[in-house]
Amino acid sequence: MLGRDRRTSARRSQLTALNAARNALAHGDAAQLAKLQTSSQRLDLSSFKVWRGAVGGLATTMDVVVSDYLGQLFGRPAPW
Repeated sequence: MLGRDRRTSARRSQLTALNAARNALAHGDAAQLAKLQTSSQRLDLSSFKVWRGAVGGLATTMDVVVSDYLGQLFGRPAPW
């Protein structure tokens, strides 16, 4: 995926931040939440919008990569 879209690395970093926030929220980890709030990636609406964009971008890139792979595997044009 890294070779397909130059933004993949940054999107993966955003996904890591999203996962850390999700885990802290899901497990009620007040210390981790406080740590996240003081980091450069705050827990606010703008962060969630960035994370949503990163997830969407990764999904789109994965769709293209899988489509290309299946097309090569079966010797046909992309199935979708």
